[in-house]
Amino acid sequence: MEQLLKQRRIDWLLHFTQAENLPNIFKYGLLPRSILETSRIKSCFNDEYRYDECTDAVCTSIEFPNYKMSTLFG
Repeated sequence: MEQLLKQRRIDWLLHFTQAENLPNIFKYGLLPRSILETSRIKSCFNDEYRYDECTDAVCTSIEFPNYKMSTLFG
């Protein structure tokens, strides 16, 4: 994945979450919803349902067109 990001000149992937999730993200890293639910790690979800049915993935946004968000971290 790192090579792909370099090829496409993507410097930042952003993950939007509720502040309540930060302690567990620091402890366990970013985990997909399926693992959060089966391991019973306390989490606050931004949406009640995953209509895309991709519960084994972590949602991120690419810095562009969200370039204004990446300036907060760079």
